[in-house]
Amino acid sequence: MKLSWLPVSYFPQLICGEMQLESWLDQAVSLGLDAVDASIIFFRDSGKMDPEKFRMETEKRGIEVAVMNTYSDFTNPDKQKREMEIKQFESDVRLAAQIGAKMVRVTAGQSHPELGKETAIKYAVENLTRAADISQRIGVLAVYENHSKPGVWDYADFSHPAEIFIEIFQKLKDAPLGILFDTANADARGDNAMMILEKVIGRVNCVHIADTAVRGKLQPTVIGTGVVDFDNIFGSLKEYGYDGWLSIEEASGKEKDGVIEAVKFIRDKWSK
Repeated sequence: MKLSWLPVSYFPQLICGEMQLESWLDQAVSLGLDAVDASIIFFRDSGKMDPEKFRMETEKRGIEVAVMNTYSDFTNPDKQKREMEIKQFESDVRLAAQIGAKMVRVTAGQSHPELGKETAIKYAVENLTRAADISQRIGVLAVYENHSKPGVWDYADFSHPAEIFIEIFQKLKDAPLGILFDTANADARGDNAMMILEKVIGRVNCVHIADTAVRGKLQPTVIGTGVVDFDNIFGSLKEYGYDGWLSIEEASGKEKDGVIEAVKFIRDKWSK
């Protein structure tokens, strides 16, 4: 098992500089984690982190960077804005390579209300294919997530519904693209997580381990205390022989205590 950590509970402190990079990385080391995940918002917009320092501090501690998480909006109705998203994504991938990330999380885009389903699928497939090719050229694997909604977006992810995510995935079978499977996002919409996993399991390169307190709504809770069926998800992954990254998406708001509980739960559950 290879464990990484996306510190969602710490995002506000890390972005504004209230929490130092070294403090977060030291917590990861103290928990015996193999890697951390980064978000592009650490480095651009209001973020204050220096990419070279990020790489130096992770290498100094002997931990890897598993995934750089980006927020690509490839379904934007405005063609010029879609082209800007592609250019921004290429810049993000180069930054991911700079910090030593193995993968870059890519998303389909938002559910813009003025866009029809078939047109949005067309835009998503076209631009996810371009994004995968860009990532391959730079030397970082693009991984497409069954995503929900980040705080930086106005609308939910267009491919949050399971049937749309799977349709897009099937149209991308020839693209050099992996899958980042999120354990909570299907339940957050009331969909069947196992139905998604069974369709994509052969191309899963990373798993975001997250939990939601209720079905039908994304209400982050301490991992292992919500409604996600970790027995079946972990059982299917192990039966398939999955040996990629398990990334703790800790968003319960309990900060270090939440991560400690998550690490213990995941290690115990995976071993069983």
